Amino acid sequence: MIVVDIGNTISNSEVLMPSIIGYLRTDIDGQNVKSQLDLLKASGVSKIGQEKPAGTKRNRSQLDNLIANARVGDTVVVTSLYRIADNTKHLLEIVESLKAAGASLKIIDNGIDTSTPHGEVIRVLLVAITDFERQVMRE
Repeated sequence: MIVVDIGNTISNSEVLMPSIIGYLRTDIDGQNVKSQLDLLKASGVSKIGQEKPAGTKRNRSQLDNLIANARVGDTVVVTSLYRIADNTKHLLEIVESLKAAGASLKIIDNGIDTSTPHGEVIRVLLVAITDFERQVMRE
């Protein structure tokens, strides 16, 4: 199969296949990341985006870049929930952005995988929890 894109011919070996991409975020104290790296590598990641501590929690250029470049079939893998999101709303934003791109999120320590039926239930619960949090804040 030859794929033609804006006048450029791409060979079979150059067709982009879905990727398993790890996301690693260190704490401000510069903790040792070896355990995260080991878990991500054991999960079969082909590349890892590493986030250095920043002045603000929402300043995560590696995560933003990873989400912006996610493709259909890609899986983003993280070792723990708190490594990728600051709160429920932030997690939902990440999950929804990946879903819109056709990608999924896998969280190793609690077994969440949004590409599975169980993961879809978790996504729906996140929507409900986020809505609940918004309503409580309005009261």
